Amino acid sequence: LCIDTQRFFNKQLYPTWNALGPEVMDLHLYPFGNTKLDKDSQTVTCQHGEAECDANGWEQCAVEQSSPRVYLEFIHCLEQKLPMGHADELFPTSWFLDCAAAADGLDEGKLQKCHDNPMLRWQLQEKYGKATPEHSNIPWVVVNGIRMDEEKEDLLTVVCRQYTAAGGTASACSSVITMEREWN
Repeated sequence: LCIDTQRFFNKQLYPTWNALGPEVMDLHLYPFGNTKLDKDSQTVTCQHGEAECDANGWEQCAVEQSSPRVYLEFIHCLEQKLPMGHADELFPTSWFLDCAAAADGLDEGKLQKCHDNPMLRWQLQEKYGKATPEHSNIPWVVVNGIRMDEEKEDLLTVVCRQYTAAGGTASACSSVITMEREWN
């Protein structure tokens, strides 16, 4: 699984969401990565192996069935549990169900039913494939239509800068904007 995505999720996305939440962020997450779809054979190939394809399926089902508050808890749990790197052997189902149980508001039974339905899984892969823009690296982060370089920029700062420029106020943004002004 992708170490760059794990790093971004744990160090930027998850803390930024917890600081700002749905009042500031309209979050859309597309667990797809560098996946390749073969429409003729309806097969999926992932950069980091079969385990990544399977994990993407669990995450796609969670995104479809819950709000960002809930599915981010689920994915955060997975990012702590799943080993990074290439893996073709699937991770135990219990890991995904444990993380679903830890994400208050995610129904483990519905999640597994979604994951275990091959037709639905294929439809979700197609949906997320279409929603994923052309990209040169993963994660591909876009804030208000503008590509963010997650290696050089901080998500909290980028979101706060745009939010306050549009007239919004959030306590979590106050210190970020104040520090930015002091540095300039």
